[in-house]
Amino acid sequence: MSLSFSSFCESLGVPLHNIYWSWCACSEERRTALFTVWEDRIQDGEYVFTTAARPGESQNKPGRKELISVLDRVVNDGYGTYGIQCRAVDINAVPRKRRSFIDDQLLDIRIRREGSNYIGRIVGHIPPDVIAARATNAAWVSSTAINDLAEDEAANPDPEYRRRMSGSYVRDNNVRATVLKRAKGSCEYCNKPGFKKSDGKPYLETHHVIALSEQGVDRSDNVIALCANDHRRAHFGNDWKELQDQFLEILRAKA
Repeated sequence: MSLSFSSFCESLGVPLHNIYWSWCACSEERRTALFTVWEDRIQDGEYVFTTAARPGESQNKPGRKELISVLDRVVNDGYGTYGIQCRAVDINAVPRKRRSFIDDQLLDIRIRREGSNYIGRIVGHIPPDVIAARATNAAWVSSTAINDLAEDEAANPDPEYRRRMSGSYVRDNNVRATVLKRAKGSCEYCNKPGFKKSDGKPYLETHHVIALSEQGVDRSDNVIALCANDHRRAHFGNDWKELQDQFLEILRAKA
C-alpha cells in the first residue's frame, strides 16, 4: 500500500475534511461520497452506518456530525457512493484505528434510510482509477455516457454493478421498452419524431436522468426517451445541468 488513507481519498478527488477525525468525505463538484466501511461489520452484503454515540463517545463528536451530513446528502441529492473497506487494529476499541485498507477496489454502495439508521447495500466493486479519472464535471458526465449510450443492454431488474474498467451497469430492458412505448416515437424533450430505422420503427434512445452511478434508479420515472442529438447533448453539452432539471420536470408531468 503506497498511500496513506487521506492521500488515497485525495487521489480520488474526494479529500477528507479533517484527516484526524473524518471517516467519510464528500465532493460537491463530483457529486461523490466516500465512506469508511469496517470489514468485520459487513453482513450479508449490507453495512449499517452507525450515527448514534457508542459508550465512551460524545454525541457531538465532529466526525459523527459530518457522517450524518454526508449520508443525508447521498440520500437526498443522489451522490455516487463508494466505500473504502478497512480493517481495524482492535475491533473492540472506541474509537477505532485503521490497521489497513483495500486500495485496489472500492465498494459500490446504495444507501437507504430506515428510521434513524442508514443502511448501505453493497452492489459490487469499482476500480479506483475509474473514480480518479473523473477529474471534472465533464469527465464525470462523459463516463456516464458509456453506460447510457450502449445499446446492448441486458435485462436485469436490479442495476447491479459489474466490475469492468468502464464502470457499466446492467439495466432492465423492460424499463427501456416501457419508456419507448410511452414516447410514441417522438423525443420526449424536443417532441420531434425519431428517424425511421430499416424496419420502419422510429429510433430513440433512453437516458437515465439521474445516472445510476449517482444513485439514480432504473425505473421509468427516471428514464426519458430522447433523439440521438438531445441524448448526446445531455451527456456532453455545457448545459447538461439545466437539461437534467428540465427532464425531471417532464417526467414529473408524465407521472
